Amino acid sequence: MVDYREVTLSNTKKEANSISTKVTEKFAEADMILLVDNAQSPMQAAALALLLSVGSSGHGHKLGVAFTHFDQVKGDNLRTYRQKRAHVRASIGNAISSLRETLGAPVAEILERQLDGGDFYLGGLDRSTERIPIGFIKDMRCLLDRMKDSAQPLEPIDLAPNYHMADLRFALRDATDEFKNPWRGRLELSFLCR
Repeated sequence: MVDYREVTLSNTKKEANSISTKVTEKFAEADMILLVDNAQSPMQAAALALLLSVGSSGHGHKLGVAFTHFDQVKGDNLRTYRQKRAHVRASIGNAISSLRETLGAPVAEILERQLDGGDFYLGGLDRSTERIPIGFIKDMRCLLDRMKDSAQPLEPIDLAPNYHMADLRFALRDATDEFKNPWRGRLELSFLCR
């Protein structure tokens, strides 16, 4: 069973500058954080604020982006699906680049890697199922698979300590000496212990 929570973000300047603590507290509980954005005007203030919050809280590895209304992306230089996808995809790169100084390069790189292949392009969802173009159905299936995979528990790693009893005796003696000797000097007890 997949449990999901929906949070609507506002793009007004006043409300889009930060994400509420009520939302960010849920990041740790979430298996996946899916940002659903409009492909006609992608990565506006609210989406940037969410990227910043997710990245700065250390949950960038959970992020995915779904762009809706992809079938309505228009432009003289946007004739093919590939051109439209590259145009919308560039908005992700621009958004992360604008946050690179705030987040730092390592966090920005995590977001970039996560969203490379973690972006989904959806359109025609207001139509009956038979009339939705096959490419959008394919992306929807990929998104659902990604969501399902994110909810899978991690495989436990088979680890166990391996002790050699002969070495353990010497290691314990050395560790206690390394702890006690500096304190003897600090407490001026070294002359009493000899």
